[in-house]
Amino acid sequence: MLQGTWSDIARAAFRVNELRAEMCKLFLKEIWKECCAMVSKKDPPLLRKSSTAEMQDLSLKNVSADLNNRCPLLYSVLMTAATPAQRKRSESDEEKWLPSVVVAAAVVMKQRCQSMNAEQLMVTTLIKYTGFHVSEI
Repeated sequence: MLQGTWSDIARAAFRVNELRAEMCKLFLKEIWKECCAMVSKKDPPLLRKSSTAEMQDLSLKNVSADLNNRCPLLYSVLMTAATPAQRKRSESDEEKWLPSVVVAAAVVMKQRCQSMNAEQLMVTTLIKYTGFHVSEI
């Protein structure tokens, strides 16, 4: 029947177009389930919190950890997309690409549920109180 490692079997199955299409559908369905759980009111994620005390404890690392725990497939896709093609992902890369991945996930989650706006509130507060502005060119 099937021989080889799991990786060999998966690679062989992925080469068959019909199987590849079905595996992609399953993968996307799993990401959809993760995102539905992420916006749940029963166990609110960090991105849903907006009180002053909760905002003070909000950090990119905390949101990243929450995303990785709740949406590991989405997090992996975003980390893979953010990492340059020339090199393999490492721990130092994770910190380097963390802000873009967290903000991308926050934008996607806010599109899905309007109350998932903690990251946007944090960025707005930083811009407002640091005096950051875009100069005209």
